[in-house]
Amino acid sequence: MIHCICNSVNTRLVDEAAAHGGRTPACVMKHCGKRFNCGQCIPSIAERLELVTGEPCAGAVRDLTPVAPALPLAAE
Repeated sequence: MIHCICNSVNTRLVDEAAAHGGRTPACVMKHCGKRFNCGQCIPSIAERLELVTGEPCAGAVRDLTPVAPALPLAAE
């Protein structure tokens, strides 16, 4: 299952991150060498982490890495 469409993070990658000690969505993204884009994947990743680890995923929303602002359009 794809948890993060923006970064192609699937269940296997979430499970792998959990096996290496990842306990938050931010840890999963760091493990994958990715950053959050839209952040809609956070609940899905957190749910999978809770299922795999058997531990609550506290503070999942606070771990959202800010997205860099969009570049301004070139002047016409």
